Amino acid sequence: MINALALILILSFLVFIHEFGHFLAARWAGVEVKEFGLGYPPLAKKLFTWQGTDFTLNWIPFGGFVRMEGEDEDFALPEEKKPAKKLKAKGAFFAASTQQKLAIIFSGAAANFLFGVLAFSVAFSIMGIPEDSGLPIIGGIDQGSPAEAARLQPGTKIAKITVDGQETSVSTTSEVIEIIDQNRGKEVQIVTVGPCENGACAPEEQTYSVYLRTQEETPDNRGSLGIAFDTLVFTKYAWWQMPLRGIVHGIEQALYLSELILVSLGNIAKDLVVGRKAPEGLAGPIGMIHQAQTAGLLEQGAMAVLAFAAMLSINLAVFNVLPIPPLDGGRGLFIVLDNVLHERYSKPLQYYFQYGGLIMLLLLVILVTAQDLYRIIIG
Repeated sequence: MINALALILILSFLVFIHEFGHFLAARWAGVEVKEFGLGYPPLAKKLFTWQGTDFTLNWIPFGGFVRMEGEDEDFALPEEKKPAKKLKAKGAFFAASTQQKLAIIFSGAAANFLFGVLAFSVAFSIMGIPEDSGLPIIGGIDQGSPAEAARLQPGTKIAKITVDGQETSVSTTSEVIEIIDQNRGKEVQIVTVGPCENGACAPEEQTYSVYLRTQEETPDNRGSLGIAFDTLVFTKYAWWQMPLRGIVHGIEQALYLSELILVSLGNIAKDLVVGRKAPEGLAGPIGMIHQAQTAGLLEQGAMAVLAFAAMLSINLAVFNVLPIPPLDGGRGLFIVLDNVLHERYSKPLQYYFQYGGLIMLLLLVILVTAQDLYRIIIG
């Protein structure tokens, strides 16, 4: 229960950062912010008022909003617009320039991305720079695999493999994979050392007899042995180098993760259209909290939690810039279209896409939440 509350606080903090980005950009553009809300209405409590902005707490979690003067007018249908004489142009969103509107809309995602870079940078500066060691350390074991049947242990390193009475020492994952691929269908002896931590392994040896599955016996997207290697180690350099190296690697990690998320979202969209169901790997807030609890995230230390928060923040940034109403990217798209199409055409498009997108987004949230609960309860 405590872990779940801590992870909910992390998500809430990331939402606060996102909305605070909108808030700062609006103030910079001279747009009046009427309300800064954590969660979605109905209103639970008005916290305080600062420089004309009401800061509120709302009942529906996992969200937030910044309500600006004249924001609804900018997205209204032409026939729904108020008479010009009744509009308050000063400090209104609709009166801001296109560049200012886009800056306000995308500032939330920018704030999340910058926080992700900062959090990664701090974590790497303290933990060390992650590098691929190439060591054949067992990171995970597939259920129902030969490795599970032989009781190979995660966190140990494969040191020797004996095939037909001939023992071979191995020091890299590529050497292990080569031997396994050449001897499918055979019973082999695997010697491991460990446990291992950050690439350093205890000298204690354990010997296991393992059957290597043939190509036909191996499930799709699985290996003959049924293990995943954990080759990542954290390298520390001179203390004066670590902050700069941490920043550089933090930026690289944020960019790499952004690309990975976009590719994954493309695959998810394809699965939703072709398979007409939520993909197995897709998880909502409930699913993420459950996965983090199962992995014992909070027991792994402050830096692991910080890196997790960075990943969530990058996810939030990338997801929000997608050109899909009612996400920030969708709103930005229609702000640009306003300068290309006459409002007679752009506003109806925006109106219907805005509410249509909202309905589809809510349906997806319901579908993913139901899938998360099914996984947790049914297993």
